[in-house]
Amino acid sequence: ARGRELLARYSFARECDLPFGGRFSAVGRFDSRVHGLGLQITDVVAQATGLRTRHLVLPTPIDDRRCLLTVALSVHGDGLPAASPWLRAVPKGLLMPMITRYAMRAFLEDLRRDAAGWGSAQEARPEHLNSRLAGFARWAGQFFPAATTRLA
Repeated sequence: ARGRELLARYSFARECDLPFGGRFSAVGRFDSRVHGLGLQITDVVAQATGLRTRHLVLPTPIDDRRCLLTVALSVHGDGLPAASPWLRAVPKGLLMPMITRYAMRAFLEDLRRDAAGWGSAQEARPEHLNSRLAGFARWAGQFFPAATTRLA
């Protein structure tokens, strides 16, 4: 954490479904920045293809229990066709919109899966928070100085 900015970097490896059937292993890196409580920007680089995506999440509280997430995604794959012979056969004007739709679908699935876990975290008492969530809660407390909570 740097003041009001929270930084995280981690690697991933996961199996992904291909739009036309089959599966592939995706390996890459996430660089995520949370700016205050209203904007998260995550840059992702897939190692095998060089495909780069930028994910934006803008949470807006609706009430004290729910939050509306506005999301956006951009895809950059300048060297992507060179990474695979079958991708070279697809015109770039068709390829990038297909990849963007696929990436957005995967992004939304990830958010839905994550949101299922957030519901149980909302019910947790501070003394039961693990160290990562407690660290985030301490960082977020700077935005609510009157409502700071002692964390275990």
